[in-house]
Amino acid sequence: MRVIGIDLGLLQSGYGIVERNGRDFSCLCWGEIHLPKKAPVGQKLCVFYEQIEAIIKKYHPHEVIIEEIYLANNVKTALALGQVRGVVVFLAERCGLPVFSYSPLKVKQAVVGYGLAHKEQVKNMVQRLLNLKETPGQHAADALGVALCHLQHLRL
Repeated sequence: MRVIGIDLGLLQSGYGIVERNGRDFSCLCWGEIHLPKKAPVGQKLCVFYEQIEAIIKKYHPHEVIIEEIYLANNVKTALALGQVRGVVVFLAERCGLPVFSYSPLKVKQAVVGYGLAHKEQVKNMVQRLLNLKETPGQHAADALGVALCHLQHLRL
């Protein structure tokens, strides 16, 4: 089973392709997408779409995994993330891929074993669980974390 985990962001997003073979997990690639800061929202969404589409076409994942959007204090940010999420759902539909989402609490619980873990703990555990030589950036680590969460969830 091969999945793409995506950490949603309007300026920076992360992605990671993780594969499960039996009990073993391997990371095929990971990275971050940096969108033009001063570009109109529509242009940012197009750039995001094109980059994620290229990754999907190259690695052929079976499923798309994203972190659920939570509404904190900033409604404007939540709405912007909703637009990015819409792009992912639309792209997945066009590619015939199902989309699954998990709360940040569930991701941290699955990766670290503690739902209130700090971001640095998630980065370190992702690196260890996937035997990565380098520590991924925060957005890539979050994307890999949500992918691992899903693959562990499937195993249960």
